[in-house]
Amino acid sequence: MKNTITFLLMLFDIAALSQKPSASVHGRILNHDGKPAQSVTIALQQLNKFAYTDNTGYFILSGLKPGFDSLIISSTEYIALKLPVQISEGKTLDIGVIRLHLNVPELQTVEIKGRTLHSYKSNYSFFVNKTQTAAIDIPQSVSSITKELIADKMAFNVKDVISGAAGVNQYSRYDEYTIRGFRAENARDINGLRGYNTTYTNSMLVNIERIEIIKGPTSTLYGNGDPGGAINLVTKKPLQQKESEINLFAGSWDHFRLTCDNTGPINKKKTLLYRINAGYDDLKSFRDVFYSKAYQIAPSLSFIPNDKVSVNLDFSLSHTYYSRQGPAWNTG
Repeated sequence: MKNTITFLLMLFDIAALSQKPSASVHGRILNHDGKPAQSVTIALQQLNKFAYTDNTGYFILSGLKPGFDSLIISSTEYIALKLPVQISEGKTLDIGVIRLHLNVPELQTVEIKGRTLHSYKSNYSFFVNKTQTAAIDIPQSVSSITKELIADKMAFNVKDVISGAAGVNQYSRYDEYTIRGFRAENARDINGLRGYNTTYTNSMLVNIERIEIIKGPTSTLYGNGDPGGAINLVTKKPLQQKESEINLFAGSWDHFRLTCDNTGPINKKKTLLYRINAGYDDLKSFRDVFYSKAYQIAPSLSFIPNDKVSVNLDFSLSHTYYSRQGPAWNTG
């Protein structure tokens, strides 16, 4: 029995002498503010050993084999670090204090292209209440042809644009229309007031800002007796800033057209404003007996002493000469 115990002790001493002491690596990790970085992953690439920092930012990797390795410090919140380390047999390697930097990824370049909204839609009307009123507050059906549409279509008279409104059709080659199936043969309204016109010639749009059409029998309340609807022409008003515009048009059969628009203040206080619109149109045809000439001069003045009072005067002088086989019409 005594010999057996002595043999076991000899084996234990031999095993203890043959076991080599293990190495370790430790250190402390801080964040960008100098505070302990918690739950940061610490790993040795070759030995496939890893650990996590505690609440104080401290970590330790023990039971390591000696050799050269790479210490990787990584976290989703911070930029990863890779440090070379030399692990010695039976020794503890202290890497000291390491401060991490926040991982702020640079976003991919995004290019946004846009354009200014260009729409022919109008959300208001001047016709119904004689003032600018939102379309949602108007119980009648109103169609508006805006200055943007008139300009893009290069329209020169009413018939060039009015047929684009829903329910409005031109039933002859003259300035004659049907609105909701009824002929609208009475005079056009100008700024909500009954005006004068002839159906033999088309009204020029030199001084017209927009065209509004009230549809239905309620249009009889606005000066006309046409049950289908009424057409209102809204004139251009003087502006406080100085602006000038000249347009030249040319087409087949010696068609020539010239329009100009000039507006601005008269005095320094900008209480007195002016605007002058003028146009000339000369059109021929493949037939020698057919041609037309027209011109219009339309000055306007506005007196705005304060934000509560506004007085506007519109003048228009127009002449249209239209000739074809047969009699000629001369309208002034």
